[in-house]
Amino acid sequence: MLNGMNKKNLVSLIKILGITCDEVFINIIVDDIQFQSIEWRRKGNQVILHRFLEGEIELEFNYDELPRKLKKEIYLFLLRETLN
Repeated sequence: MLNGMNKKNLVSLIKILGITCDEVFINIIVDDIQFQSIEWRRKGNQVILHRFLEGEIELEFNYDELPRKLKKEIYLFLLRETLN
């Protein structure tokens, strides 16, 4: 795993990209899966990815429960966005 790739650093990237919010509305595409936002929930210190489907259907994915490979890709995606 990459040095520095941990939940604390991921939350820092969310804070940077979100400026004054704890959620960033951004299309994250990894392994043919698309998420439309990533959110840090202060209560419980959770990182949640959101996927919006047709209508008012919203799926939530807890970052901690995702496979390691997917976590790495999400982290690298946000890191690239932060550096751009």
